[in-house]
Amino acid sequence: MAYSVVVRGTVYRAMCGNGNSLNLNSSGLKSVPEFVSRFPNLSVLLLCYNSISDLPTHFQSLCHLTELNLGNNALKEFPVVLSHLGSLRKLYLYRNKIDVVSPDAIGHLRNLVVLNLNHNNIQRLPPEIGRLRNLQHFTMLDNKLEELPDEVGCLKKLCTINLTFNNLSRLPQQLYSCKNLIQLYVARNRLTKLPEGITALVKLRVLDVAGNMLSIFPIEFHLLHLTELYCEENWLIKFIPVPLPPQPALLSLKVKLFLTAERPVVQQQLLYRVQGPLPHFMGGVCAIYQSEEGHEHEELSHYSSPVCPVFIQMLQRTRTLLLCR
Repeated sequence: MAYSVVVRGTVYRAMCGNGNSLNLNSSGLKSVPEFVSRFPNLSVLLLCYNSISDLPTHFQSLCHLTELNLGNNALKEFPVVLSHLGSLRKLYLYRNKIDVVSPDAIGHLRNLVVLNLNHNNIQRLPPEIGRLRNLQHFTMLDNKLEELPDEVGCLKKLCTINLTFNNLSRLPQQLYSCKNLIQLYVARNRLTKLPEGITALVKLRVLDVAGNMLSIFPIEFHLLHLTELYCEENWLIKFIPVPLPPQPALLSLKVKLFLTAERPVVQQQLLYRVQGPLPHFMGGVCAIYQSEEGHEHEELSHYSSPVCPVFIQMLQRTRTLLLCR
């Protein structure tokens, strides 16, 4: 049903359905009309593509509102009045000028399922975002976010999170507590590594880390059941297999890793200093020898497995290794 409302000499054409939804998209609004508060049972309100810079106090009377779209407006901060809309399940604030997210406002929206803050200027999120226990889809594409609060780990129902095009240099370990996470988009940030323990995300199927500064993946990364992986434009170490020589030969540790790597990425530290356990794929080597300059080879195969930390701790000085398969 369509009807017209005259406000200060301007005619607004509103689209309603069963009296529960109101569409004021692209209406040239600079503020929310007062007549909106006359719909106390309103559940869906569409106000995108206007020039609204603030929300009036009468907005809090819309206590039954479940969906609010304020995309493409001129809001400069997360509206505090939204804290009174406890029934909200879908909130769209994309393409505004928001740079501040009020802890008091966001912390009370505990029924939110969808939160879209794309294309704003937000640098920080308050810890209170951890109170959104029903949040399933969270997107902050193209902001200036510098840090993701540890409290994001409290979002146990989170399925999708999109933080592409931000300024993140790290992800909190607590993110791996979101066991229902299916899609993780963190492309075009400043990440240098992913926290260990990513295999805790047993439902993760899509991972986008393109355009960061990653040089390695976590050790157990290959155990993820990904269907889509985007990792282009990073600093990942790539290993090209070297043909196995016909006779056992002395190889440096660096060449040895080239020879035995079955995956394109290994821990960078193994290329420059010998410390910590060797990668799991070294288990395919059946015999390993070490030697110091001027000394004979010493067989180390009796140290259970090449992945054994005890074995790697013995190689504190420059050594050459003889590998036999």
